Amino acid sequence: MNIRQVATGKGLGNVSTMDRRIWAEFGERPDEVRRIAAAIKAGVATAGSEELPEVDQELPEGRLLTALHIRRERNSKVRKLLLDDRRRLGLRCEVCDLSRPDLDISMQEAMFEAHHLIPLAEAGQRKTRLADLALLCACCHRLLHRAMMIQSRWVSIADARAIVISG
Repeated sequence: MNIRQVATGKGLGNVSTMDRRIWAEFGERPDEVRRIAAAIKAGVATAGSEELPEVDQELPEGRLLTALHIRRERNSKVRKLLLDDRRRLGLRCEVCDLSRPDLDISMQEAMFEAHHLIPLAEAGQRKTRLADLALLCACCHRLLHRAMMIQSRWVSIADARAIVISG
């Protein structure tokens, strides 16, 4: 999107000097760019087959980025209402059964996330009820979404429980 901004005036506004230099050098040579990209991809495949030496790495972080995304809106009150509802019986993960009643309630709440039983992407804009949600520990919630990505299908709470218990 940065290069697009340089080329067309449309795209992200955080264009760097390097973006401008790259466009100036390669903007009118798309065939050469394709050949370079193919060589890089081939080199990455070759380099990936070798065992890399152990090196102490420093990784840059903290740079400010501007991003444009389309995402499904979530109501920030949903999780709080779910926690309030489930607190009466004790907060417990519906996949792994994790519960930590020995912790301060604010620490217990920090462990749990609300998971939609009906995918928002499929349901579209709608009213969510507490019965449409599951309370999951952060670990199981992440695992369940990873399983959906790997299996390319919706994974139910029962499916996630089977993965965790049989694993």
